[in-house]
Amino acid sequence: MSLLAVTDVRLSRDKGFSWSKSRNVSVKGYLFDAHDVYYEEDALLNFFDRADSVAEFRATLLKANGCFAVVKKIGDHVCAGVDRVRSIPLFFGTSADGLLLSDEARPVRDALSDNTLDPVSEQAFLHSGYTLEQDTLHPRVKQLGAGEILIWNQVDRSLTATPYFRHLHQDFVERSADDLEEELDELTKGFARRLLASARGKTIVIPLSGGYDSRLILCALKREGYQDAICYTYGREGSFEARVANAVARQLGYRHYQVCYDRTTWQTLLDSHRFVEYCQFVANECAVPHFQDLPALQELNEKRLIPHDALVVPGFCGDLLGGSYVPIELSLGKGDLLLAEGIDEYLLRQHFYLHGNRIEPRHADVLKAKIRAGTAASSIENISDFVSLSEDWFTRHKVAKFVVNALRVYEWLGYAWRMPLWDSRLIEWWYRIPVHHRTESTLYHRYLFKRLFLPMRVGFTKGVTKRKFETVLCRYLPRSLVNAIVRAFLTYRPLTAKANVNAFSDLKELLLERLLDHPNSRKDAHLNGLIALWWLLPQNQLRTSVERDGT
Repeated sequence: MSLLAVTDVRLSRDKGFSWSKSRNVSVKGYLFDAHDVYYEEDALLNFFDRADSVAEFRATLLKANGCFAVVKKIGDHVCAGVDRVRSIPLFFGTSADGLLLSDEARPVRDALSDNTLDPVSEQAFLHSGYTLEQDTLHPRVKQLGAGEILIWNQVDRSLTATPYFRHLHQDFVERSADDLEEELDELTKGFARRLLASARGKTIVIPLSGGYDSRLILCALKREGYQDAICYTYGREGSFEARVANAVARQLGYRHYQVCYDRTTWQTLLDSHRFVEYCQFVANECAVPHFQDLPALQELNEKRLIPHDALVVPGFCGDLLGGSYVPIELSLGKGDLLLAEGIDEYLLRQHFYLHGNRIEPRHADVLKAKIRAGTAASSIENISDFVSLSEDWFTRHKVAKFVVNALRVYEWLGYAWRMPLWDSRLIEWWYRIPVHHRTESTLYHRYLFKRLFLPMRVGFTKGVTKRKFETVLCRYLPRSLVNAIVRAFLTYRPLTAKANVNAFSDLKELLLERLLDHPNSRKDAHLNGLIALWWLLPQNQLRTSVERDGT
């Protein structure tokens, strides 16, 4: 075999977005350049084709404002990159023959005959809902993380996969709240105009909740004069989410559909003949399959209430940028407790909770070691550094691998999508805002209500949230006790009709029935913890049959 013929690239997923390919470049997605010129399909090929060296390819990735995955041959090198939140994943692995690169994990797994579970990844998956860093559930199958670049030298067969962008907060600006509010308003106008430019006349569909992020996008579009939006909400009829979403859409003059969920909804979904295939499409060996939108969008699709070429535009994680994940301890003047606790203990406590605090000490030690390895490159000198590093880790893990991975729902049904709240200019601005403006989302909420919600008469508030409940408890109780109370509250509250917004208690009961004999199945587990257990069951059966057939 020739030294230059050791790269096997398999890019076959064409749902939602299709791959555009030339002799040296394969790319899909969309982006804007620094001058707000829009690129997709063949134009996107030309955008990356200009990079004639590895250094230029890295610089091109950094300049791209959008969502994309790209593979490019440059001389003796094969380079690949994903956007800042890994919205279109890429997977890779190496063997004696060379590199295998794919937009799906299973072709890599099968080519490497890697049917074993990585024990650390399994524990991370069960307790958080996703694997850590570049790992997947299989030890030889890796993935590019958010904002990462892969470089494969076909001559010496060396491989590097490193960040070209990190979600760190630094180089803070010191301006008044009024000035920052004005800047944020201009950025909001900018992302709305870019969204409309990329839509090119297509219908924009907004999954509209009772929260603020999707409402922000809808208000920003309304202010730009856009009329052709369709909104949908799912869950139990008459829920808070449904009432607020319907009121917002009606006030702004947009069509709104409510898709009601109950036990039959989930029973039908779990029993459908393509459900496991769907979960394979979504999970990709690295995240709990997300399917809460699926029944709603599927029904709207079947009833032809949404055009086949519509763009789905979710409001993913605008609240994160605004400060909703700044630790409560900062609001209470207890930041020193976080510094004493350490970043590894904090991240384990905050994000590995799907089965309560029931992580065996030996597993907890391994997970903390993995967290430390993934955060070691950044030093923590003060509480701002701590918050920055914790949010960088959270963005690269839960946001990129679980939340953003919900885009696969839209792709499964053939819809393209956009993520305006992860516009590069918007996130780069937020990453320079001092943490005191983001504590309790002060600046974000002030901007939303003052500039958009109240003037447009959609200033509905959320009421008592988990965050507010937790903050009150933290004023009087030790953190360990607060965590136990909050998790118990979140476990049993959905059993009430008022709180069971999406009929998740019905879904939990159905999953528990399927996990009846599983030793780790418990009623007090988080819903995603049960989905993780359930999802690994068919995987283990497959591995057992493969191993048995091979002996």
